[in-house]
Amino acid sequence: DAGPGAVRIVSVATGLELDEIHSVVGNSGSGTTVASLPDQDGDGRKDLLVGAPTELGLGAAHVVSSLSGSIGLTVRGQAPNCQFGRALCAAGDVDADGVSDFAVTSVYDGDPLRVFSGVDGQTLWTRPAE
Repeated sequence: DAGPGAVRIVSVATGLELDEIHSVVGNSGSGTTVASLPDQDGDGRKDLLVGAPTELGLGAAHVVSSLSGSIGLTVRGQAPNCQFGRALCAAGDVDADGVSDFAVTSVYDGDPLRVFSGVDGQTLWTRPAE
């Protein structure tokens, strides 16, 4: 379903829901994919990379604080209807600046695999779609 979407944070120890983060953009598919990132915002807790593959028709991925639920960075797809954000992961510290970077792509031709800076969301590396 390409509805607004939400991400539920659940305790592994107790199974209780700790938080729920809702999309701010309707029909975004937010939460279709989620990956864990090392602490991006300096609060001492791991953060989340949340895919929203239908957001604004281009798709997106958001770096979200697991403590506050606030969005720190957003990166967007380049090609319409390619579902950018459907596949994503932490990429380690690609540019050696001390902050973990992340990779995002789509599942359809037209949007390349890109690795983004965890500091400012700038593209560090691109592999064109084949």
